[in-house]
Amino acid sequence: MRALVFIVVALALPSGALAYSDGSTFARDPSVDTTGGGGGIYFTGSPRQHGLDCAVCHVGGPTDIEVEISALLRGEPEDLFGLGYEPGGLYEIQVAFAEDRLAPEGGCEGAEDEPCDINAFAIELLDGQAEPAGIVCPEEPTGDGCGGCRNHRTQGTLTDAECSVIVADAFDGVTFKWRNGVTSYSFFWRAPTDAVGPVTVYVSGVDGRGKESEDGEITTYRNDGVVTAQRTIGDVGIGGGSCQSGPGPAGAWLLVLGLLGLRSRRR
Repeated sequence: MRALVFIVVALALPSGALAYSDGSTFARDPSVDTTGGGGGIYFTGSPRQHGLDCAVCHVGGPTDIEVEISALLRGEPEDLFGLGYEPGGLYEIQVAFAEDRLAPEGGCEGAEDEPCDINAFAIELLDGQAEPAGIVCPEEPTGDGCGGCRNHRTQGTLTDAECSVIVADAFDGVTFKWRNGVTSYSFFWRAPTDAVGPVTVYVSGVDGRGKESEDGEITTYRNDGVVTAQRTIGDVGIGGGSCQSGPGPAGAWLLVLGLLGLRSRRR
């Protein structure tokens, strides 16, 4: 099998919010903090998010950011988007920014002496009815349902209560530190136990630029790079040449006619 990597260049899309380039402001109440807060809001650009993406809040920056996605099945490279998913299959998916283009301009909260370079995204996988398909988990789940997701936050990623959305906010729940400068994250997707048809991956992300000051106010959302993309995972394929099936109705009638012809020739 060959590894799958696809690169998406975001164009001028109707645009959402995901995270702030200083990740510590992401969860703040936007109506209280004068320094600006995200209120924990994220968007993926999906129908469930009304098409909103990170550019709702992250404005003024480049929109030609590239993101790469690759997939593994049982530790081996898997052409998930080309071959389709196996019902109940467990896939490790990695999302990586093709490059970290924007130079940090200031320090992160709690680490003012080092550049703040937080790159983040939100991603979800939906079926044709815009409903969550399978579950997502920061670590390998132990079961099929959301209860099998032992840790909902780890190493820079977290999932919601329904295990339907993965947010990479760069905060490491193990070390309790920001993963400054990290450009790639991985998570696990357990495909639906029953085939639900094509599944679409929706992702929106931010190439964080870092803090800067405008008129004495610290802003952490302007001039960040934004990428929004979607990709469809094909429906489950039916096996190739090794698969055989019995004759259908037409084949059965041909078999009967052949036997009658053979019988008449023997008379």
